[in-house]
Parts: sequence; structure tokens; C-alpha cells
Amino acid sequence: MAKIQKIIYKCAHVKNKVSLDVEVEAEKGFFGSKITSQNLIKCDLQAMGGCNMRIDRFDTRCPAVAQAGKCTLK
Repeated sequence: MAKIQKIIYKCAHVKNKVSLDVEVEAEKGFFGSKITSQNLIKCDLQAMGGCNMRIDRFDTRCPAVAQAGKCTLK
């Protein structure tokens, strides 16, 4: 089951902190939960017009999308 988390992220593209809404799926394990997938849903900076990168394209260079694809966005 996926849940949405708010994450404060220091974006390397704009060199500023932004607030992200991330859909996270995790598996429960013996020593806690392990993140199996992350999907960036919304970036506040992009919503305000401060960034022109697309978060919904697979070929984007957005660093937050790239980290979410590798399940390393924290």
C-alpha cells in the first residue's frame, strides 16, 4: 500500500530547499520497513513556477525524479 510523504529536499538543480510530495511503497521486514518504490508527485517550487523541469517524464534530468527512481530520495 502506497502512502504520500512530504519531504524537504535540497535540489541540486536550483540549489535551494524544496518541499516534495512523494508516493512511497514499502515492505515490512523483520528489522523495519524497506522502500520498494518512490514516485515524485508534486514539487512546490515547480508548482510556483520557479523550476521548468518536468517531473512526469521518464527522460527528465530533474535530480529529485532521478533519486526517486533509485529509491534514494529521503
